[in-house]
Amino acid sequence: LSLAKELFPHFKTYKLGRIAKNLGIKVETAHRALDDVDTTVRIFNIMLEKLKQRGAETLDDIDIYGSD
Repeated sequence: LSLAKELFPHFKTYKLGRIAKNLGIKVETAHRALDDVDTTVRIFNIMLEKLKQRGAETLDDIDIYGSD
């Protein structure tokens, strides 16, 4: 959640479905374990790409590049 807030500060809410919608990710079925995991992975992959664009290369870099 805190990483999402850092990477997407313009989002008004940070519910899983809302983040997905804001990123253009289609959610097939909400609140089903496997579907929620799939959505989370897709969102996290976008977050990792944003972190890489900021220069992150390691897990330790996430702390550094995860905030402006």
